[in-house]
Amino acid sequence: MSIFQVVAILKARLWLIILSTIVAGVVSSLIVLALPERYTASTTVLLDIAEPDPVTGRVMSTSLVRNHIRTQIRLIMSEGVAGRVVDQLNLTSSPFYLNAFSQQENPGVDIRYWIGRRLLDNLKAENVAGSDIVAINYTAPAPNLAAQLANAFADAYIAADLDLRVDPARRNAQWFAGQLNKLRQNLNDAQRRLTEYQQRTGIVSESQELNAEDTKLADLTARVTEARAEVSEARSMVSQINASDIQKGGTQSLPAFINSSEIQQWRDELTKIESILATVGGQVGVNHPEYKAMVARREVAQNQLNTEIQKVRTAIFNRVKIAEAKAETLEAELEAQKSRVLRLRQGRDELDGLAREVQIRKAEYDDAFRRAGSLRLEGDIAQSQLVVLEEAVPPLTHSFPKRGLTVAVATVAAVFFGMALAFLLEMIDRRLRSPEDLEQATDLPVLAVLAASKTSRKTKKAERKRLKKASSGSSSQPTPAAAE
Repeated sequence: MSIFQVVAILKARLWLIILSTIVAGVVSSLIVLALPERYTASTTVLLDIAEPDPVTGRVMSTSLVRNHIRTQIRLIMSEGVAGRVVDQLNLTSSPFYLNAFSQQENPGVDIRYWIGRRLLDNLKAENVAGSDIVAINYTAPAPNLAAQLANAFADAYIAADLDLRVDPARRNAQWFAGQLNKLRQNLNDAQRRLTEYQQRTGIVSESQELNAEDTKLADLTARVTEARAEVSEARSMVSQINASDIQKGGTQSLPAFINSSEIQQWRDELTKIESILATVGGQVGVNHPEYKAMVARREVAQNQLNTEIQKVRTAIFNRVKIAEAKAETLEAELEAQKSRVLRLRQGRDELDGLAREVQIRKAEYDDAFRRAGSLRLEGDIAQSQLVVLEEAVPPLTHSFPKRGLTVAVATVAAVFFGMALAFLLEMIDRRLRSPEDLEQATDLPVLAVLAASKTSRKTKKAERKRLKKASSGSSSQPTPAAAE
């Protein structure tokens, strides 16, 4: 179907389109005039998200802002907030709602919840695009009622938001208060065990006492080392004495450490006497009185030398015994000191464990105390992050019905409906309105098109009357006009 055929059809059925448009306009006008007027009031609330929390100081991250706003919108349209509005305005005592509720056959809920659901049907909360502002819109039959309920929902929403922030903090503060007593008792028990251990062991400052005992242990270790070296030295002297010819009465191969002034004096004396004896022995015989006197003198010197050597030897043997006794004593003291240091270290480990337990219990108590204080402050502070920017005022014009828009939409719809109806009638009762229609109907080409005569409406009307009279006189003889 070409555009010319469409235009021809619409032109031929123009009366139908105009009629449907007029009917739709009249009907829609009557309907919108009959509909009750409804008014919408709006309250705007600012979500002060950028400001830090007044107690914790936390700031909400940007990624959570959108979710937070959606949560707040859901809170506004919750049954809890609606119930607060019902209580705030005392709607359960309203005759209107009491009468409406009594007419319900089986409401299934109490009147407070039922009224709240009715209120939510007329409530709409939305985020103002590109901002942290939420608009609370309420629609009611009267302007004052719409403004009153919009403001009531805003107040109830702020109160509910504050309670959601404060009530958990108060409950947590109460729980922490109960835990503080338990944590304080745990801390006292740990401190008592630490004090009892210190009193039982006598360890007050484990680090200082252990340091002193470690110093004493190091000193004893050094002294034992020296004593053992002294014992080794003394035993070495004894071994050298035993290896010399002192055991045989000789005095020639004395160790170097046996060299006192008395021994040296008698050795010199003995050497001198031996020299004299050698000289005298070459001059006189062995029985000569002078020779015998020198022999006697040599024996006296030898005896004195042996006596002095024996004194030194005895002193060295005594030195060995003394060194060994001293070493044994120091070793015993060293072992005792090692045992004491070991006990102190074990005690220090146990004391450290008790001290760490006290520190842990104290840290737990301090953390719980600070958290409880913070929660008490959060529960006591009555500050919300919501600010009412604009309170709702009674609207001057109704929001429903939108008469002009409704009539315009109905008129446009009627135009399209008339056009659709025109095409439907054309399909049912097909007419030849153009050469294209004739070609489609006969499937034959059109040879020529005769232009219709241009006559006025009055002429056509007069012609129809004349034809009517002529047809009543002689219906079998067609007239030229009729044939045309």
